[in-house]
Amino acid sequence: MRIDGKAQLGTEQLEYASRSKKTDKKGVNGEKAADARSASGSDAVVISGKAKETVSLARALKEMPEVRNDKVAELKARVADGSYNVSGRDIAEKIVSSALNGLF
Repeated sequence: MRIDGKAQLGTEQLEYASRSKKTDKKGVNGEKAADARSASGSDAVVISGKAKETVSLARALKEMPEVRNDKVAELKARVADGSYNVSGRDIAEKIVSSALNGLF
């Protein structure tokens, strides 16, 4: 499975926000960033559980191989020994289905 750059943009931002929240940065006068936020009344970002789950799933997808080598090997073996048969009807249905999906 391939994920294009547009889909990854949101997850990268979520990862950055999650990391930023966990860091222990110092403010201007040496106080912790959380204390500086409460004193200045600035905005805060809260990452929901769903967003964290999305980031976790995106990482898992990045780690998955793009090609399932076991499946490819199985199909190659079936083609080589002549046991891989696809009916003409199945092929025609896929062609028509694909063409109709392109129209709508």
